Amino acid sequence: MSAALEFTRARFGGNTAIRERSVAVDAAQVVVLPNDPDRLAWNITNTANTNITLSFLSPISEGDGMLLLGNGATADSDVDVEGMTTTAELLAISDVAGGRLRVVETVRVP
Repeated sequence: MSAALEFTRARFGGNTAIRERSVAVDAAQVVVLPNDPDRLAWNITNTANTNITLSFLSPISEGDGMLLLGNGATADSDVDVEGMTTTAELLAISDVAGGRLRVVETVRVP
């Protein structure tokens, strides 16, 4: 058993998995992360040249939340630092069409 696996099992009470995907974001609200009580961490990178706003509140409006500037801005959350907000639904909206986010999550699995 690897040291990382041993640490993960002891700390989080089981195994973990990584989920990675791209999410298209336009000028209408989209769910980037659904509510997930087993999510331990997430990292989101704005891979487009648009400005994208993230928020836990709905409805979301452009510029009223956590701003991810185009071409590489990132946001992240870890259960050790942010607590339960790491598990909450997260929404996004772009200032123009053509936005894209790269989403990486760490989740506990059975």
